[in-house]
Amino acid sequence: MTSLSKFATDNRKVISTLFLIAFALALFCVLNSVNAGSEGKEFSEVYDKITGWAQGTLGKILALTCIVVGTAFTISRGTLIYAVIGIAMCLVLYNAPTVIDGILSATVHADTALEPVKTVVTNGLLK
Repeated sequence: MTSLSKFATDNRKVISTLFLIAFALALFCVLNSVNAGSEGKEFSEVYDKITGWAQGTLGKILALTCIVVGTAFTISRGTLIYAVIGIAMCLVLYNAPTVIDGILSATVHADTALEPVKTVVTNGLLK
């Protein structure tokens, strides 16, 4: 009988610990508001400068260098994978700031979220 009561006590400890973890996680999720791309204005100058470098003359020089090095390795090694890697690096270098902006500043306004619903409902209820 003592082993059964010990099992029940250990079981209660595990359940109470899991409940406490679940409660803390739920509290964190509720209280942590999401502000995608709306804070950190003090770093906007640095971000704009790096974006300008990546999509400006420096980015073009780095992209051309990647292609030249990839082509040189392709010729010396006899496989096309180095040229493909060079071209992929060019594409990533140029498009990375645009992709990052799209992901980190993804916000949906209530008016634009309801546009598909407004076009489907044509009985005049939504105006």
